[in-house]
Formats: sequence, structure tokens, C-alpha cells
Amino acid sequence: MRTKITLVLLFLNVALFFFIFHFERNWRTERASIEAKRRVFGPEAADIRHLEVSSPGTGINYVLDRKGDTWRLTSPIQWPANPNAVSRIVYELQFLEHETSFSAQDLEKNGQSLADYGLEHPKMTISFSSGDPASTNATSEVIHLEIGDATKVGSLLYVLSPDHSRIHVVSRTLADSVSVPLEDLRSDSIVTIPSFEARSLGIQSSGPSSVRVRLRRESGSRWAFETPLVARASKIATELAINSLDALQAHSFVTQNLPNPLPSASPLYRIALEGNNRQEILLIGSEVPQSSPKAGKEY
Repeated sequence: MRTKITLVLLFLNVALFFFIFHFERNWRTERASIEAKRRVFGPEAADIRHLEVSSPGTGINYVLDRKGDTWRLTSPIQWPANPNAVSRIVYELQFLEHETSFSAQDLEKNGQSLADYGLEHPKMTISFSSGDPASTNATSEVIHLEIGDATKVGSLLYVLSPDHSRIHVVSRTLADSVSVPLEDLRSDSIVTIPSFEARSLGIQSSGPSSVRVRLRRESGSRWAFETPLVARASKIATELAINSLDALQAHSFVTQNLPNPLPSASPLYRIALEGNNRQEILLIGSEVPQSSPKAGKEY
């Protein structure tokens, strides 16, 4: 009797396993298929390395390029980008889904045009390309996504597919992520080599009393002077100096009425910090005049 019960239970378990396996697999496959159909982009957005945003009406225009795992602003300024802000933009593009979509070719049949959705002259254009230019499998094609008007109901936007064949209705979170001001898009950090990575520190002043100081990390965590004398250096004082450099933040960028001479032409101090296979040089110019609205701030 017990043997029969055991066999029945075993049979029911096997049947239940195959039932769950079969239907759950179909359910997962169907769900993945539905999500894929809702996605605006496919593999072309898998490895974005170049990103450009143009919005003439709002004055938002910038270009971002990725080298390795690092993003940089290349226009309108050359500067490291804020990784959090860029990651949000890339995420929104890669996982952009539409609430609904319809064919652009059917607009004329309904007495409409792209202008009715703000897509004849888009309010914003997002262009990107994927792939590593150094790779033989690089993708050089630039994808353009045009953004038009907002829908009358809900926080949704009309966007035109890159091939201009369909109009998608998507969440406005993508537009919000790319509409950040330049101050939020650039990184505030000036020096990015942390003290634990630093291998050497050089400081040179200009003028008649020019002084040159160079320290190098020896084996372990010890630091030593190379110039102006050969001697042991204070580990604590050296790392505090490097940490102070890492704590510097850019307050603003001067693009008009530039100082003359520029800090790069005649720096008062030249600070060179060397890390693992990289070097960063900070040129310090004259003090900001007190009459300047940015007086007393680092830039």
C-alpha cells in the first residue's frame, strides 16, 4: 500500500514538474517577446559610445564620447562627464519602451502630417552610435531619434523612429534625462588620481624664486623626496596634500572675457600627479579678481 502511494506521489511530482516547466517557459518566452516588441531600439543601442543631443529651442547642445569605461564631454567643452548623469541617459535609450505606436505612412490617409505631432521640425534630436572604433566589429552607423510634442493626456511624448516609419508614444523620462544643464552633466572633479594610486607628486612654481619639488612613492607606502633634496617624506602630509587635490571641484567654466595670460600660458604653479599608467597636470593661474561674480571660487 505504501509503495503504491509513493509511486502515485512520485508520478504526480513528475507531472507537476513538466507542467510548470512547459508553461513557465512559454510564459517567459511570451513575456520577453512582448517586451522586445515594445522596445524602440534593439542591438544598435547595446554598446553606446557616442552620444549627441541637439535642442535649438532650449539651447541644449552637447556631445559625449566614451573611451573604455570613461565618458567625456567633447562639446561645447572638453571635460570628464558625470558618470551618473550619462548612465541615466544610456539606460533610458537602451530600455526605451513605447506605450503605443502607429505608422507614419498612414498619417496622410487620416488628413494628418508630422507637423501635427511636432515632428516636422523636432524640438530635440538625440543621435548615438555603438561599438568601439578600435574594434573590427565597430558599428559606425549613427542613429537619430527625433522628439516632438507632448501628448494631450499624460506625461508622454511623440518620437519618430530612426527610419521615419513609425511614431512612438514614450515616457518623457528620456527627454528629462538628456535635458540636464551642462553644470550637472560635467564632472565636478578636477584631479581623479586617488592617494592610494598615486606614484609621484611634482610641484613647480614660476617666477624668480622658482621652486621645484618632486616626491615619489617607494616600496610599500613610504614616500621620499627626489628634489630639491634626497630625504624621507612624511607619508601623512603627502597623502593629505593628494587628498586635498582630489577634493578640488570646478565651480564654473569661464568661456568669455578669458584672463590674459591664460593659466596654461603662464602658470603660477604646475602640479603633476602620476598614477598607474596615467598622469594629470594641474596648472594654477592668477587669483580671480574680487570684482568678478565668481571671485574666490575655483575654476
